[in-house]
Amino acid sequence: MSLYQCTAGVAVGSDLPIINLTGSAAIRILLKYLLVSFSGSPADVATLFMLERTTDAGTGGSALTETKTDPLTVTQTAAAVSGTFSAAPTDSDELLGFALNQRSVKEFYLPDGEEQISVASSANGLMLNSESSGGTPTCRATMKWRE
Repeated sequence: MSLYQCTAGVAVGSDLPIINLTGSAAIRILLKYLLVSFSGSPADVATLFMLERTTDAGTGGSALTETKTDPLTVTQTAAAVSGTFSAAPTDSDELLGFALNQRSVKEFYLPDGEEQISVASSANGLMLNSESSGGTPTCRATMKWRE
């Protein structure tokens, strides 16, 4: 299985997707790594994040450029989207919830056998979402996954 990654920077708020990875009936996303930080001037703003399974891709947003960690592997088939959605992806399962102060950085390494995995169904995937925030700081997030 090949390893891919993408990074996005978006303003957080209430129930705003940061990155949505969409698989398919044939492609399951296995999340291996997640990094969340903030850019801009440091402040004491707390944000609650949730990693969730999704049942659709939502509409809107901007396509992200995925990077192969090994240039010799095949091109990824999952789609990564970030930005402003006109209709956010529908969440189904809450997998990982955590709160961060704007001065914080958080990394999650998910070893083999402990990955967060999407459902093998059309347009299902994984989404990092800001559930709520005390402000609108810009979040920087990186996700690495296997397909």
